[in-house]
Amino acid sequence: MTVKQRQIVPSGSFVVSGKHPLILDAYLGSCVGVALWDSEAGTGGIHHLLLPEPVDGGTPWQPEKYARTGLPLFIQALCDLGAQKNRLKATMAGGGLIGPASQMDLDMDIGGRTTEMACHLLEKAGIQVLKKEIGGYFTCRMSLDLSCGDTTITPVIFPDVSQNSLVPACPTPEQITETIQSIKPIPQIALKLLRMIHNDMNSLGDVAKEVRQDQVISAKVLKLCNSAMFSRKMNTDSIDRALILLGEKRFLLLVLSAAVDSGIFGYSTGYSLCRGGLYNHSLGMALACERLAKMRSNRISPAVAYTAGLLHDIGKVVLDQYVARGIPFFYRRILEDGEDLIAIEKECFDTTHAETGRTLAELWELPDILKEPIACHHEPESAQAHPELTHLVFLADLIQSRFTLGQDLEGMVTCRVAESLEVLGFSLKQLPALIDAASVIV
Repeated sequence: MTVKQRQIVPSGSFVVSGKHPLILDAYLGSCVGVALWDSEAGTGGIHHLLLPEPVDGGTPWQPEKYARTGLPLFIQALCDLGAQKNRLKATMAGGGLIGPASQMDLDMDIGGRTTEMACHLLEKAGIQVLKKEIGGYFTCRMSLDLSCGDTTITPVIFPDVSQNSLVPACPTPEQITETIQSIKPIPQIALKLLRMIHNDMNSLGDVAKEVRQDQVISAKVLKLCNSAMFSRKMNTDSIDRALILLGEKRFLLLVLSAAVDSGIFGYSTGYSLCRGGLYNHSLGMALACERLAKMRSNRISPAVAYTAGLLHDIGKVVLDQYVARGIPFFYRRILEDGEDLIAIEKECFDTTHAETGRTLAELWELPDILKEPIACHHEPESAQAHPELTHLVFLADLIQSRFTLGQDLEGMVTCRVAESLEVLGFSLKQLPALIDAASVIV
């Protein structure tokens, strides 16, 4: 019997294939999923759409993110594998309102507008939609079995568990303190990079030399360099070439990302919804914060915003092992019931990942400017010294939690959006552009 593996289709991308013992999964909240299958050619795929169209009307760098520019590419990719438009059949899902829906969510109706655009393009291409589960207030999983073309849509509802296993064992303050003390410290090279980024120190040659001597960090840096997120496939095969092609500032940020992953982010099983999800969420947040900072001209340093996004959730590293014992409890209350993550953490652990993160930041002597985004990113109004950076991290985290499902267990509420936009000098009309910028595919 052939065992079928599963592959997640991230938001803003598509996967196409011929017949294969593989199941494609797309976890859909506000995003819209389109599955296409040609039974005669034995060809199909899933497109995980993020937004209806580019916000500026121009040609986007990542056209797969948008229904208007991505669906034609998706259809053409299937045709290149032997499918024909008149034989393709479609299934659609997603476009929901996740968590407590605010008036802002209803007014923007991103899922609804993405659905309308996708339906229009499918109709224009002559592709019949056989099944459509759109809207609602739940997360769903669309699955396409590439061995036969069967497509299923399943609400993400977690199984009942006994009362004894419902609530994770509450750790004592002493246990959490011991865990904080035992967490592998942030690598020295990462601390050196943080000082360079925040103080404009110029000893890049020394950093490159240290990186070359660390095989693990070197491999991670080159992997990041050759990913579409950073390099657009530059075929970087050495640390020296990476430095030349990326430039000093980008090279520093990539080495920092690789060093942090090597030092503190493992393959968590509690807060992560997939293997490596906690690190992937942090890397996506780093890029999202950097992009939002660039939209604010010189008010916030993009490099500082990047590091704040990368490290904002370090407190989760400590609490992760305790969350893992009660995954059904956390998943159900946050994703299904829409409860606030911070309130649940406080109830179960008598602390939060934000408070724990502040303790780690102080223990590791991180730059002061990073401590408030780590400690206050769920309550940005409490930031005193660096309110703009903290509100920016909150806004990026909210966008990531709503539009890039499938990696990190998070719960962000929209009631603070208006205040964050005002603090950052953005208008409500700019929100679609901010969503576009901060919805980073990792």
